[in-house]
Amino acid sequence: METFRSRLEPALLDLGLESHAESGRETIPSVYVRLYQADASLSLAALRTSLSMDEGFTHVLRDLGWSLGGAGVDGLLPFRLELYRAELGPGERVDVQLGSHWSTFNAVDGLGSGFIMGISRARDGTLWMATFGGGVTRYDGRAFQTFTNRDGLPSNEVSASFEDSDGRIWICTEKGIARYDGEQFEVLGLDHGLENLEVVDGLEAQDGSVWVATDGGVGVWRGSRFEMLTVRDGLANDQVLCIMQDAAGHFWVGTEDGLSRYNGQTFTTYTT
Repeated sequence: METFRSRLEPALLDLGLESHAESGRETIPSVYVRLYQADASLSLAALRTSLSMDEGFTHVLRDLGWSLGGAGVDGLLPFRLELYRAELGPGERVDVQLGSHWSTFNAVDGLGSGFIMGISRARDGTLWMATFGGGVTRYDGRAFQTFTNRDGLPSNEVSASFEDSDGRIWICTEKGIARYDGEQFEVLGLDHGLENLEVVDGLEAQDGSVWVATDGGVGVWRGSRFEMLTVRDGLANDQVLCIMQDAAGHFWVGTEDGLSRYNGQTFTTYTT
């Protein structure tokens, strides 16, 4: 689309993105897709923020939204900047120094997918790999075992996992969070207090509660249902990307619009 190249692409190039020769996967006729490549040091969240603050870019989206008849509720032409998700190849071993090397594992070895979103370690020493599109894979040092929606996961698009003090594995997916007791999965979602099903990160806090990062704020599980902390409570942005608790018991919440620290009562937000 010439309009995209002439009016929107310059803003992407100014951010350090480079147009890729391949067009990407096929889409429906009303969706236009372009592939760009970028240095690994560039943050996707930072790129999104920069575009949202670019008045010229926003003005063009609003103009196109009305002229093309596809404006969203905000009056802008819908636009998304996402990672291109594709399966990795078989990989190869790369020597890093004399006497040591990298070993590469992929779906052939039992991984659910070659797209690894996160890795956690359970107390029994097993590793849990969150994969995009392939569920979650457990590695015991000898073999891989993959769990998918056929086994009870709400979605195969998994972003993170963590273990609680009872030995249960919590698995964050785009359609809710599941916890695994070693035999079966229990799925927690909207009926359990979540306001958005896309869960991207989580942890067990020092007091035993479970905190999860979602696209609808921070969910706090205290045994029966989630209590949500959102912009209404002072959170910088409801699109939460990660969460961590420090030694003092404070929670640090990474969002698409800054870093918020929660002391148990109020949020303090830090931005650039």
